[in-house]
Amino acid sequence: MPSSQQIQQLSQQPSALGNHICDEPNITAWAIHAVHFKGGELQSLLSQGFTSLAQDGKAIDQNTRFGVGSLTKMFTSAGLLKIWDDELTDLKASKLSADQTTTSSIDNLPKINFPLGIDTPLSHFMERLKNKFPESTYLSQIEEVEHYSKVTLRDLLNHTHGLGARDEEQIAKFQLQNPNYEFSCSQLVEFSKYNPNDKFGEFKYGNLGCELSGMIIELITDKPYRQAMKDLVFDQVQATNTYLKSIEIKDPDVVRGYCYITPCKLDGELFLGGEMNFNTSGNSLASGGLVTNPADADKFISKFLNKDLSKSLFNNQEVIDSLYRDQHLDGKHHLCGVYKYPDATFGHNGHSGSGESSLRYNPATSETFFYSAVGETLTYAVAYEILDLQRKKDGVDNKISPQETIAKREELIKSGYDFLKIKKMHDVGIGFENIVKKINHKLSSSQQNSFVERVTSMSSKPSGLLSR
Repeated sequence: MPSSQQIQQLSQQPSALGNHICDEPNITAWAIHAVHFKGGELQSLLSQGFTSLAQDGKAIDQNTRFGVGSLTKMFTSAGLLKIWDDELTDLKASKLSADQTTTSSIDNLPKINFPLGIDTPLSHFMERLKNKFPESTYLSQIEEVEHYSKVTLRDLLNHTHGLGARDEEQIAKFQLQNPNYEFSCSQLVEFSKYNPNDKFGEFKYGNLGCELSGMIIELITDKPYRQAMKDLVFDQVQATNTYLKSIEIKDPDVVRGYCYITPCKLDGELFLGGEMNFNTSGNSLASGGLVTNPADADKFISKFLNKDLSKSLFNNQEVIDSLYRDQHLDGKHHLCGVYKYPDATFGHNGHSGSGESSLRYNPATSETFFYSAVGETLTYAVAYEILDLQRKKDGVDNKISPQETIAKREELIKSGYDFLKIKKMHDVGIGFENIVKKINHKLSSSQQNSFVERVTSMSSKPSGLLSR
């Protein structure tokens, strides 16, 4: 169930128009992948659900694609590392001697982008970034941050940069008026704000670091992020079913998770709520715009995190060593944007408006674990609002737990108010607030009738039974 903050982040509906903007009726209520690979071979597969609610919706299999949210961050990390890897290969091909590759001499070579590898300071790229993206005024604000000179590429990937965060409410307000707008990395960075309480070196998860990394990828390759990632990563691991979401892509084999955003206020303005646009959902690109399937996910992570140079995405041992430099430290995201789990796997989790994903790899056993699922949010939204309505009626101010919402949703479904019925009510023009009131009234009446029937039934029994 989305929190109010997540609802703001996911806002896609132009409140002035009040109409739906799902890309098409090709949406699904639920679907799931749970896949295990070992050494590239499929070990087990759980796939349930259909690609859409339409009668011709395909049953999903291991080739079905899902939007995987923040798993994209690992791909961005891989792209940035791959550029450094290619640079190392070119330097070695040029047969530079050891003394020519010292920091001082490298600084004098204008073509060197990574004098300190992935620990190269962000400041090394800043002037070129400002020249390439003059519209991104936030870059100048970054330069004013006291610890700016200390921030490295590794800090961007590991969420330890302390340079601020994306202002999700401002992005949401923009998309209320531009629901089909596709952000570039630089535009997403522009929707950022600095928090003076953020500390350099302290982990604070967010999207800004990856979008800045995306800008650096575009700067060095001189290509749009989508094309650069295809060349640097997707094609290199032969991930032919992987791409970044775009309005232009109409994919019948992707699960378009259904997300309904409940009415809320954004900076004092009422947002009417509605269906989310799959191809622009998440307000992200380098930090969350990826679509992939289990086989491609395995191809990627088994090469990205492989410690065996002969099986790696990278051609230089220095890159692998740098990637795993902090693997023994406690904490989060020490492997250049990759999380270390207690079960000896490395990977990342992702979230989208209607689903979640997880991709993990165990380099010791060459095992990959991929999970992705979507579940519609409309019935959850109705269940939550009914509970909230009852809280207000009773004058209770305590929070509604996820468990309560799930229980109320199950009650709705048992009473006949499943996803399809509620969506039909919404599609014929009944407002969300009225849907909640109607269903709540029906449920209350049904419960009252049931109570009366029980009392009537009990009163017809001998009084001795009633007194027990």
